[in-house]
Amino acid sequence: MKGTVLIVDDNEENLYMLRALLQGHGYHVEEARNGEEALAKARSSPPDLLITDILMPVMDGFTLCREWKKDEKLKSKPFIFYTATYTDPKDEEFALSLGAERFIVKPADPVDFMLSIEEVLKAAEAGRITPRELPPQDEACVLKRYNQRLIQKLEKKMLDLERESALRRKSEQRLAMLVDLFLRLSTDYRSNMAHIVRMGKRVLEVPMAVYLRRGDESTELITCGMEEGSRRREGVEGRFLERLMEEAEGSIVIEPLSGEPDAGDDLLVMGYGFDSLLGCPVRLGDTKIGFLAFLRPSTGLWSPEERDIAGMLARAMEIEEERLDHEERIKDFIDVASHEIRHPVTVIAGYAQTLREQWERLGDEERRQMLGYIQGGTERLEKLSQRLLDVSSIQRDVFRMSMETVELENVIRDWFELEVGGGLRERLRLKLVNDLGVGHLDPVRLGELLSILVDDAAKFSPPASPIEVEVERSGGRLDVAVKDRGHGVPSGMEGRIFEPFVQAEDALHHSSEGMGIGLYVASEIVRRHGGALWHEPREGGGSVFRFSIKV
Repeated sequence: MKGTVLIVDDNEENLYMLRALLQGHGYHVEEARNGEEALAKARSSPPDLLITDILMPVMDGFTLCREWKKDEKLKSKPFIFYTATYTDPKDEEFALSLGAERFIVKPADPVDFMLSIEEVLKAAEAGRITPRELPPQDEACVLKRYNQRLIQKLEKKMLDLERESALRRKSEQRLAMLVDLFLRLSTDYRSNMAHIVRMGKRVLEVPMAVYLRRGDESTELITCGMEEGSRRREGVEGRFLERLMEEAEGSIVIEPLSGEPDAGDDLLVMGYGFDSLLGCPVRLGDTKIGFLAFLRPSTGLWSPEERDIAGMLARAMEIEEERLDHEERIKDFIDVASHEIRHPVTVIAGYAQTLREQWERLGDEERRQMLGYIQGGTERLEKLSQRLLDVSSIQRDVFRMSMETVELENVIRDWFELEVGGGLRERLRLKLVNDLGVGHLDPVRLGELLSILVDDAAKFSPPASPIEVEVERSGGRLDVAVKDRGHGVPSGMEGRIFEPFVQAEDALHHSSEGMGIGLYVASEIVRRHGGALWHEPREGGGSVFRFSIKV
């Protein structure tokens, strides 16, 4: 053991770190929480070295040093100050004038710190530490300087406390305003978005707040401050924000804005002399659809708390976007469902009425044809109702699977024969890449999954174009690809086509049958088989839907 070091600090974490460092270098360590406790321990058993903080209760480090250097048993023992609060050069000058051997500011580099310790101990062993006696006039001067340093430190502490108190009051006010914001949100989503922008301006105390959101056909600006209101973005106005929306992954600060190459052309950003921006992207699912921004004329003012608040407001905006999207999708679903149900009902009712009124006048072939139309309509209604029941079962988590061990090739070929018999004889192509063997899955759900993908391929492809289904066994998985030569999935919709009631076409221009629930059901069947379903654009035009499931 190299020697005994007495460490003095009222902070347990500081004591732990210092103890670990010294013990790691072979020293025996004693501890005290204030100067009075340290003096008592040292007078009982003098250490080889003392290391102390300055700002402590009961007796501070400066007083401890004065008492240490007046004690006959202790004054020749090295005394080191180690402080994070007294860091002014005048503090160091005063500390050394009291007789301390070193004045080290926290946090110190561990290597440099230990070198200082060893230098002081070597000097003590060599007898180079010679305590000096202070004459009475110097003692009075020391007390005066001590009082000055103490008063200045207390004044600084009071200012720091006042500043912390002011910041705490401001944080409490901001929290109260945010709570009020969330309590005042209504069922009117667009009104809520404007309210979030207005409240963000108030909470963050900025001259301008703006929300840019991507609509179906254009981008919309909701502003509060230098301009207020909601309108479509026109020209270059808001283009810089649109670029940030695409690039930002989280809360960002851009400053100075004058240094951004494309910010100067954006009248909304630079037209009022703003030079600092705090912003957050707003997402709908995995897609960025908006950007919430707060603007100031001066740089370097955004605090971590303000960045957190901006993120919170952006999340509130995401919730409103999700609610609005859900409502719009429900409306679209109602429109599409009405159209989908009305068509077969009209067919069934029309032909049923014709048969009832003109049965005697119709020939056998005409009757069979009309009955066929009625049967087709009922089958279409049955399929629609089954899809809706599937969606309901999924969302209530009662979607059932009946897993069994089967010959996979038999299941695939049985499904294929049914599809061919249903009207796809001239279009459907099946390719089994290798021996499929035996697998454990739900054969009925697998057929439903394949039918959904093939039906979609048929709906969105030219009438005579082929639909290819490739099936391959790969270890413990079954890999399937359904390929078509249709118009593909529109850009921006790739991540949403597997959501319920989402279609590539909008409800008002709906030209293909279906309610936007097939791929949702298909993705759930795949998920429950421990697999994945995804879309790829097909080279040369069209789509490829692939899935891989455990078997």
